[in-house]
Amino acid sequence: MNNKKSTQIPRYLVIIGWLVSLFAFSLGFYHTADGVSYLQPLGLKYGGFILSGLISLMLVLSYARAVSGVKIALVFYIVCALFNFIFNLNSFYPNMNSRKLLQEEAAQIRDTIQHNLSQYPKLVKLGSSLDLEDLKRHRKDCLDEIVKSQGFGASAKLALKSFNDISAKYGIGEIREGSFDLKNKSAAQHFDELMSSVIAQLETGVTGIGNALTATKSMAQLQKMFEKPKDEKLLSPGDSIFKEISDNRATKKENPKAFDISVKKLEDLVKLNDEMANAVNELKITYNENGKNELVQMRVLNKDNKAELLFPKSKEMGKFNHTMDSVGKRMGKLDTWGILILVLFIDFIVPLGIYMLIRKKDGEDKPKKVSFGRDFNS
Repeated sequence: MNNKKSTQIPRYLVIIGWLVSLFAFSLGFYHTADGVSYLQPLGLKYGGFILSGLISLMLVLSYARAVSGVKIALVFYIVCALFNFIFNLNSFYPNMNSRKLLQEEAAQIRDTIQHNLSQYPKLVKLGSSLDLEDLKRHRKDCLDEIVKSQGFGASAKLALKSFNDISAKYGIGEIREGSFDLKNKSAAQHFDELMSSVIAQLETGVTGIGNALTATKSMAQLQKMFEKPKDEKLLSPGDSIFKEISDNRATKKENPKAFDISVKKLEDLVKLNDEMANAVNELKITYNENGKNELVQMRVLNKDNKAELLFPKSKEMGKFNHTMDSVGKRMGKLDTWGILILVLFIDFIVPLGIYMLIRKKDGEDKPKKVSFGRDFNS
């Protein structure tokens, strides 16, 4: 008696296996179209479905041939499934995580702005006042040297250069040496008038269009955004933006209009912060900390305006560059791994698992009857 079991899979299991695989392909088809929709393939609004349909047809064709025993077809299937995996990830990840990503970014922007605002006392007490003192000192040194040498000599030129280096930070034009020589006694009066005029401008706040004015104006706007209202129950405009983002649970898919408004408000804050921070950093203001002179450094969010991703990065939500950058930086997050596993399950685990169960093996050129005793076809 032949006790060998037949390996032929019952037809109904093959049908169920195909239905499960086709269901996974259908999910992949929809989310691939969604993942490339922002590119508008072929210049069409729904061009993503055409591209997704092409990939899905290749998937089904190569999968069918692989199940039939053509091993090379499995390679084509895996290549197409990799495309689906990337496009599906670009659909699932922003759709499921958009609100959380916006909240995390808003927290980072808020911390940066609060740090920069905390530096304001150093700018007011040690920036403008210290510069004014230095300007007056350089003016005195310059005039003393002119009187001492009875003309405009090397030491007076050096003092004037130091004076110009400071005033240039405030957008004030350079005071030039002109044609005064060593024996020109009227130089003292001339340069006294010019340098005193510059000092008077700074003391009255009329400083032109330099970095100092940019920093002062931007800082004032930021402070106003986060100034506490007289009514303690109310929030400042800036705090209201962050609270709304934190309290709102709607994803970009659920409420795209409100989501985009929140991103735009963050973008305005980022531009204001970076304008102020860059201007302050270029001033190179120092302050004394434990007997050491430290440089005031503001935090800049967009250090390179030509970078591919600029804060707020949520502005690029749904695009490949944002998805890949975010996934790479959030690999330690459970929600990131959850979505990666979900996409792997749809594009690889289910179809390949069914393939292993229903594929035709070597030597199975004709169907065999399923029995648990004798094989009647042997």
